Amino acid sequence: SLGGDWNSAEDVAGQCFNGTYCPSAMTRAPDLLRDACPTGYYCPTATPLPIACPAGTYNPVTGADDIDDCLETPKGFYTIAGASNYTQQCSPGYYCPVGSTGSREVPCPERF
Repeated sequence: SLGGDWNSAEDVAGQCFNGTYCPSAMTRAPDLLRDACPTGYYCPTATPLPIACPAGTYNPVTGADDIDDCLETPKGFYTIAGASNYTQQCSPGYYCPVGSTGSREVPCPERF
């Protein structure tokens, strides 16, 4: 098995629940205490491994199950894939609009 499910005679559901992940060879049903999708990621139903929120977004909570749970990074900051918060500020002399993926998104205009 490539994961995303489990093998247990006691539970016929067999697919990993949304908001959790099930690595290959998992033999028990997942739960939100041990198997919650980590911050910075989301886990749809039957996910073998967490999926990173794309660069320019972040997710501060565990148990997310959809890419829509990844929030846009606010202006003035940037994030890389899998970010759980936005703490990286733009480089001096640059502006980072909403959803920035690097520290040098837009050069500031030169002063006269």
